[in-house]
Amino acid sequence: MIALMNRKRINIPAVLFMIVIISCLFINTLYFTYFFPLILVMIIRKIRKQQMIKIGPADIIVLSLCAVEIVELFVTGYLPNTVKASGVIFCGATLWFVMRFYMKDQATIDAFVSIVSLLAGVLAFITLIGYYRHKSHFASVGMTDMTMVKQYFRPFGLALNEWVAVLVCSLPFPFHMAVVNRKKILVFFLHLLSFTIVNVSIIVSFSRSGYLALLVFDFLAVVLSFGFGRKYIVSAILVAALGLSASFGVLFPEKESVKQTGSMNGTTSQKRSTEGRSRKWAEAIELFKQSPVVGTGSGNYELASRLYGSKKYNSLSYRSTNTALQILVEKGLIGATVYLIAFFTACFCCFRSMRSRFICVPFVAALFSLCLREMFFNTFFDNRIFGLFIIMFFIINQTVEYSED
Repeated sequence: MIALMNRKRINIPAVLFMIVIISCLFINTLYFTYFFPLILVMIIRKIRKQQMIKIGPADIIVLSLCAVEIVELFVTGYLPNTVKASGVIFCGATLWFVMRFYMKDQATIDAFVSIVSLLAGVLAFITLIGYYRHKSHFASVGMTDMTMVKQYFRPFGLALNEWVAVLVCSLPFPFHMAVVNRKKILVFFLHLLSFTIVNVSIIVSFSRSGYLALLVFDFLAVVLSFGFGRKYIVSAILVAALGLSASFGVLFPEKESVKQTGSMNGTTSQKRSTEGRSRKWAEAIELFKQSPVVGTGSGNYELASRLYGSKKYNSLSYRSTNTALQILVEKGLIGATVYLIAFFTACFCCFRSMRSRFICVPFVAALFSLCLREMFFNTFFDNRIFGLFIIMFFIINQTVEYSED
C-alpha cells in the first residue's frame, strides 16, 4: 500500500501471483499440489532466459534443508511418511526461489506485505465469525465454558492450536504496515484494524502458547523498535497498546475463560497437559538415541512413538510436543545442525539490517515468538506454517540485500 501510494514501480504480476499462492497457503492444505508444477515451469523459463539470481547464504540454507530431506528419503524407517513430510520442505524451497526470481525490488515486497496484512485480517475475521457461531451452538445446550469445547472448533479445517500458529505468523504484516503509516489515517486505520482482529482471534483460541507468543511479539516489537527504529518507537507502542487493549475490550464478556487460560497452570487439565509434555520430552530423548546421526526419517515421529515410547512413558498422545525435539528425533544430528544454522542465519540477517530498515523489527519478533511457541507444540512442519516461515525469511533476506545496495 505504501509503495502504491508513493507510485513506485511494482511488479504487479509477481504480487498477484504471490497473493494467490499465499491465499491457498492459508486456507488449502494441498496448495503446493496445485501450484508446484506451475512454479517449476516458471523457474525453468526464467533459467532458460538466463535470468539468473546470485546465490547467497540464505539460498544455501534453503538448499541445505532440501539436502537434509534427500538424505532422509534414503535412510527413513517408513518411506510414505517421509515423502509426505519432505514434500512440504521441497515445496517451501520452490516457493522461496519463485520469490527470489520474481520479487526483486523493495516496492514489490512492500506491496506484498500490505496485501498480506489485509488478507490476514480477513481470515482472522472469518475465524471470529466461526467462533461466535460455534459458541452460540454450545450455549444453546448449556455448555458455556469455551476452554472445554474449543477442540471442536476447527477454523479452515485446522485444529485451533495449529491455526493459532498461522495467526502468530501473520502478526508482523499488519503491525509493520500500521506503524510505518501512522500519518496516513485511512491506511493506518485499516492495518491497525487488521492487527487488532488477528489479536482477538489469538485470544479466543484460549491457547496458553498463543497468549505467550502474542505477548512476546508485542514486547519484542516495542523493545526492538526502541533499539533499532527509534523514529517509529511511538508508533510501535501505540499500535501494540491499541491492539491489545481493543482485543481485551472486545473480549471482556469472555474474561473468565481468558483468565483461566492465562493462569497457564491453574486447572487440573492444564497441570495434566504440562506433565504430559514433560513425559513426551523425556520420550523424545530416548527416541533420538535409536538413531542419533540421521534420525528416524522425516514424518516418522508418531510411528516411532507408537513403536518405542508411548507405553514406557504412559503418553496419551503420539505426537511430538516440541518442534526442536521432533527435528532431533526425525532428522538426527545432521538435520538438527542445519536447522540450527538456518535459525541463526535468519536472526543474523535481521539484526544486521534493523537499523536501516524497520520492516525487520516485527519479523524478528515474530520469528522469536513462533520459536517460543514451538517449544510446546509441533506445528512448524504444517505446510502453512513452514510456508509463512519461508516468506518471513525471504522478506528479511531481501531487506538485507536492499539495505546493502
